[in-house]
Formats: sequence, C-alpha cells, structure tokens
Amino acid sequence: MKRSFLLGCLLLICLAINAQDTAKSQVEMLEHSVFVTAGANLNGGIEVSLGSEYFFNTNHTTSIYGLIDYHTAHGDDFERVFHFTKKAMAEIGARYYIPAVKSRFYPYIGLAATFGMQMIEKWGYDISRSESAGYLFGGVGTIGLEYMLARNVAVEAVARIKYTDFDDDPYFIIGGGVKFYF
Repeated sequence: MKRSFLLGCLLLICLAINAQDTAKSQVEMLEHSVFVTAGANLNGGIEVSLGSEYFFNTNHTTSIYGLIDYHTAHGDDFERVFHFTKKAMAEIGARYYIPAVKSRFYPYIGLAATFGMQMIEKWGYDISRSESAGYLFGGVGTIGLEYMLARNVAVEAVARIKYTDFDDDPYFIIGGGVKFYF
C-alpha cells in the first residue's frame, strides 16, 4: 500500500515536471505563490499550514509545492484514556489544476509525501500524565478549489486526507485559505 502510494506520488511529480501548456486562460497567472491555510480535522483537532508553490507553465495547470504544518488531534479510548496529539510536519508534492472554468475557478488535485514529528500526551483514569514522541512518514491526497480575486490574490477551499505510518486511521481535514502570487 505504501509503495503504491509513493509510486503514485512520484508519477504525479514526473507528470508535473513534463507537462506542456494545454489550455490558455484569460487571466495571466504568475509563477510563484505563498499560501496560508487552516482547517478542521474531522477526527477532532485543527491544522494550520504555510506553504509555497511553483508553477511549471504559464497556464496554471501543474505545480510542485512544499509546506509546513502544525496539526493537532485528540481522541478518547474506551478505557478512559484521553489522547492529545501534536504534529509538526513538512510536505512536498505536486498538484494538477484542471483548466479554468470562466477563468476564475481553478479546481485541483494533488499528492504529496509528508514527514515530521509528533508528541502524544495521555491523561486518564489510571494515568496522571504520560508523553511519547516519534518520527512520522506518510502521504497526503488533496482536492481543492481556488477562486481568483485578482491577478495576484486567490482564496481556496480544500479537503485533505493524511495518513502516516504511526496512525491506524487517516485524518480527514476540511479548510480554506488565502494564496498570494508573485
């Protein structure tokens, strides 16, 4: 499963690197962007990220991106143990933007590899407090919609699924953000 996911990430990155201009947009896009997003983890918790993106072509169809995020999650075992997880992670991936709809909307899909650290705190009926830390490696799938407000400013809505080698279940994150092009 992990090998096929990593192979898919590598394939998407190779496609992004070799992509050709396909659809011309009425709004001329800039090559670089910086974005800030925040979202709610549907398993409980939040995610805040800061990233940068580089487009390979002038029509805004393929890009590579990198971001760092701070992710929290909490859970409750049936044994009266409360878990609070904090993760600091880096992400590197590729996005494919579907050609513009009326030159303002840009839906996209993306795949990425993620790595980082986490700290788990536990409180409970028989545990006053315990902590553990570990390193993580995993993958992220993204579906989003970007709306251009101006030539260099956009807002986005995003849905992400994040899976790491430490987690039993993937995290589902829904959020939004703002993107600045330069």
